[in-house]
Amino acid sequence: MLFGVVMLHQPAKAQQVVNSDFNEWYKDGKVWYPDQSLAPEYYFWDSGNKGTDSFGTHNLTQPETQIVVSGKAAKLTSSSVFGIFAAASIYTGKFLGRHGMGADISFGIPFTAKPKSFNGYYYYIPGTIDHADDAHQSMKGQTDECTVYALLTDWAEPFVANTREGKFINIDTDPGIIAVAQLTSSNTDTAYVPFNLEFQYRNQRTPTYIVIVASASRWGNFFTGSTSSVMYVDQFSLGY
Repeated sequence: MLFGVVMLHQPAKAQQVVNSDFNEWYKDGKVWYPDQSLAPEYYFWDSGNKGTDSFGTHNLTQPETQIVVSGKAAKLTSSSVFGIFAAASIYTGKFLGRHGMGADISFGIPFTAKPKSFNGYYYYIPGTIDHADDAHQSMKGQTDECTVYALLTDWAEPFVANTREGKFINIDTDPGIIAVAQLTSSNTDTAYVPFNLEFQYRNQRTPTYIVIVASASRWGNFFTGSTSSVMYVDQFSLGY
């Protein structure tokens, strides 16, 4: 199984996600991946880079070596591709493929522990929303927002989102979600901001997957955000 080797040498009660400090990066052609390699034992994180590369736009998510907490960080820069807004993001899972201007994305990697908190650092410089779909036109001119969140789920398999059809994880109503830790912000930061988010457990079922997502434009699923928004994330971890 592609992701079945996550944390095999760690007891379930103390699992961490491989490369959650974002120190390891791999370049395949012109495309950066936040992983040591694309071998199954290292391939846990992805972004939309492969999709935008199809249009000649490379690496909205890329390694950062100067603006960091320690080692390397991830730099997320939202942009526009042929006039269509593309939110920069990083997540546990895989970019499966592009279909027209949409894409299929698999969210989640195997995970069976019950952490108490989701921790890390982010640094956000939001822009003014200059792209929006028809349903979010009223948001133009507002300040963009970033989001960082972690979900524990007991799905039978990873969730496959389809941006073309508007199929996304609904954090509020998905019955497979066991616990949530999330922040959003529209503040303009001048340095890294630490976060320590307590998981809010909805039940005591045992997880099967963990989803971790960071996006420089919270409403990017709806092609809404600012092409000037930039976000840095570093040193993610789970607390027990």
